[in-house]
Amino acid sequence: MKTEVEKLKRAYTKWNSEGDFAFFGTIKFLDGWRINNYIVRKRACYFFNMLDRKVLGQKTVRQGIRLRRMVYIEKGKSRENRHIHFYTKGITAKQNKEIIKQVHKLFGKVTNAYDLQIVGLSKHERIAGYCSKEIDTLETEVLILDCTH
Repeated sequence: MKTEVEKLKRAYTKWNSEGDFAFFGTIKFLDGWRINNYIVRKRACYFFNMLDRKVLGQKTVRQGIRLRRMVYIEKGKSRENRHIHFYTKGITAKQNKEIIKQVHKLFGKVTNAYDLQIVGLSKHERIAGYCSKEIDTLETEVLILDCTH
């Protein structure tokens, strides 16, 4: 019999799979071991707001249109080193190219961001469940709703 936590993990995995995302990325912070989730959320929102404006344009963002994405907080193996993982995609191939270009330019503007990894995803890659691995209880908060669109 499946536990409620296992059902939740499967739901996150399904949700990520249905997003058909083009990229998976990670941003680590120099002070990840001493910051809290609130600070990570603020940094993530700042980063993704900049990314939306650069890729979609200020006018489009003002209309409430954002890049599709799922953004997660993780604490790493030690459960003390906070960082973010994200799935994202543009609407067009041109936007996808711009995402790659801008992510590398913008991540350095985020306080204490020191490592960025971003990879393209194929439909066959089984990475959709990666961000559910730290869900230990039903109360575990991993998804950053403020940044997810």
